Amino acid sequence: MFHNLENENHNARLRIIWCKPELSDEELQRRIDLRMASGYTGGTRTAARIRELERRYEPIILPHLVLDTASPHDPISPVETAIDYITNVQSHDRSRF
Repeated sequence: MFHNLENENHNARLRIIWCKPELSDEELQRRIDLRMASGYTGGTRTAARIRELERRYEPIILPHLVLDTASPHDPISPVETAIDYITNVQSHDRSRF
């Protein structure tokens, strides 16, 4: 679906950013528990269930940026990295930032 966008005459560059929090299972469960204590009503209530759901999806094979969005202390750094990736004219890479 997306692989043809850059090849067609749209005058656009495709940039994929995967916002993926890098958390241990223990930290993930701690955050879920905090949300549930504050009234969270979502259907995914355990770290094990989240990991199960993650395994269902195929990996991203197109060039992309993976951003660790787990840090509660520095929300600006991932935003700056994303903006730099979007505006950078150089080729894609699969680096982790």
